[in-house]
Amino acid sequence: MAREQAGDCAAAASQGQQPYNMCMRDEVGKTRENMDAYVAAFRLLLSSDLLKGFDEAQGRWSAYEQALCQAAFDQYKDGTIAPSEGSACELLLMRNHIRELGATLGTAFHR
Repeated sequence: MAREQAGDCAAAASQGQQPYNMCMRDEVGKTRENMDAYVAAFRLLLSSDLLKGFDEAQGRWSAYEQALCQAAFDQYKDGTIAPSEGSACELLLMRNHIRELGATLGTAFHR
């Protein structure tokens, strides 16, 4: 979340679209690693009867993320901005998902 507050790839944006696209792709990778670690930590706290439902919901969320961010990319698919639009979508959804998990399941997690 600290990278989000600092502004994603502000320095790269001044260097042109290609450096910005590459920076955004890197931000997506870092954020996905963070989200995956967060999800893995939650999984460790859940009982086996809750784990199946959580994994199903997580799979549905992943399908939603892929479809929505593909649509964001496709809006600009003929332009150089398409990759950064897709990445911006991924960053927004992943960061919001981390917040949602924390708000929904966080009482057990943040003891």
